[in-house]
Amino acid sequence: MNFIRRYWKILLGFWIISLLWWGVPRCFDSWQLEHRQAELLKAIEQRTPKAYADLISSDYKDEWKFTNEKIRRSMDDVSAQFLTLKIEVKSADWERSDQPGMPEASYITEFALSGKPLTPIGELILSQGDKLKVPFTFVWRREGWGAWNWKLVAVKQPDLDIPSDYEPGQLSELR
Repeated sequence: MNFIRRYWKILLGFWIISLLWWGVPRCFDSWQLEHRQAELLKAIEQRTPKAYADLISSDYKDEWKFTNEKIRRSMDDVSAQFLTLKIEVKSADWERSDQPGMPEASYITEFALSGKPLTPIGELILSQGDKLKVPFTFVWRREGWGAWNWKLVAVKQPDLDIPSDYEPGQLSELR
């Protein structure tokens, strides 16, 4: 206790410096965007629906007419086809468009899928991943004033052919 009384200013200084060193980068959009994208891919790999559900905007809408609920169920479908799934990012780039009141960022990436499929559908998913010519684009929008409020609002992949009769949630029920 005597040590704390004597050196409290030094301890307080170390605490403030460590807080700034740890906390300040997390207040920037670029750090948060990288972190959110990595969280999303990790949640898909580890099959944690709660984790990716928290990252998807309630306004989600994509080229396949999937909404928030449908994209979450389709992610469940994909992860249900694998015993293990690994997503390796090959190349990635960020594009930002800071529109007033609606900042958006697009994460353009190519990645390789690997893992142990449980079903023929899982094998098909792995084989189709190598045939895509256009990279995936994940569109993020900041939905609040803080840098930590980035949510996924769309995924774009023109080469990905999803059958028109596919209803998200069907495949995870087959297992």
